[in-house]
Amino acid sequence: MLTEEQATAFAAEWYAAWASNDLDRIMSQWADDAVFSSPWIEHLFGDPSATVYGKEALRAYWQHAADNVDPANGRFEPRALLVGVNSLVLSYRNQRGMECAEVLIIGDDGLAHRGFAHHSRSIGRDAESSS
Repeated sequence: MLTEEQATAFAAEWYAAWASNDLDRIMSQWADDAVFSSPWIEHLFGDPSATVYGKEALRAYWQHAADNVDPANGRFEPRALLVGVNSLVLSYRNQRGMECAEVLIIGDDGLAHRGFAHHSRSIGRDAESSS
C-alpha cells in the first residue's frame, strides 16, 4: 500500500521534474508498461483513444509538452495531494491557468504504471483561445 510519505516524496519529485523541464527526470517516475490518458493526446495527435501505451510512447507525447513549455512560465502550482490505495491524485494549476488533476496508479516498484489527466476546461477550446 502507498504510504502518505511515499506519495509526498513522489509528488515532490514529480513537480521538481516538470519544473526542471528535464524529460529523463520526468520519465524516471514511469514504468516501462506505462499507460497514460489525456485529452491533450487526442487534441495534439488526433488519436480518439486519447491514450498512449508504453514508456517510449509516453516520452514522445511529453517531449512535445516539454518543447512547448516556456521554462520561465512552466511551473505548476500544487493545490492538493490525495492519497489512495496504490494511487495518488496530483491537483495543480498549470502554466495556462487551468485547474488540473492527474490520477496515478503506483506499483509496488514505486513507479507510475497508469495515469489519467483531467482539466478544468475543454482542451480544444483552451488551445484555440490561447493561440
